[in-house]
Amino acid sequence: MTRNQADSVRTPTAVRTPTTNDNRFRAVLILAGICLTIYGVVLVLTGLRINNIIGLGLWLAAAVIAHDFVLVPAVTVVARLLFSRRPAPSPTATGAPDVRRRGSGHRLLAVVRPKSAGSAFAGSRYEAITRSLLVAACLVSVIVAPEIWAQRRGVANPTILPGDYAQNLLALWVVVLAVSAIVLIVGLIAVRRSR
Repeated sequence: MTRNQADSVRTPTAVRTPTTNDNRFRAVLILAGICLTIYGVVLVLTGLRINNIIGLGLWLAAAVIAHDFVLVPAVTVVARLLFSRRPAPSPTATGAPDVRRRGSGHRLLAVVRPKSAGSAFAGSRYEAITRSLLVAACLVSVIVAPEIWAQRRGVANPTILPGDYAQNLLALWVVVLAVSAIVLIVGLIAVRRSR
């Protein structure tokens, strides 16, 4: 078979192009976002004094700095340590694994496996859902931790921190871990059935 014949036999990969409805929906979302932003700016400018506006600007700048330079790098490092896969050692000419590469790329929760063994689950929507749930729970924990600390320290006005933040955070983690376990089990079952 010549190269031209081989190229003609290959089936093209399916690429989904946005439809008119997709573009309309995106336009509506963009327009709604612009309108809400303008409304929020008008409320801030008409409802707050200049000192409060400056304080709000500083708080927003600190939030961006904390997100971009603290949270994102920390989540990236933890995700790489916990979830990154290292490649399986390549066999040598004798068929034995190449021991020189075995120690490279250690990950805490990664499993060394050939590409075909778990590739259906790796990078799947089940893994993405689980990672998203865990990252969201971690971010909520970071946000709620100061409230828990302030409650334990005690506040002069009890109406400032009325909820039981520690109990609510514990409940959130129980739900997130339960849902993550269910999603992972369903994903593994789906992968096994597809084989």
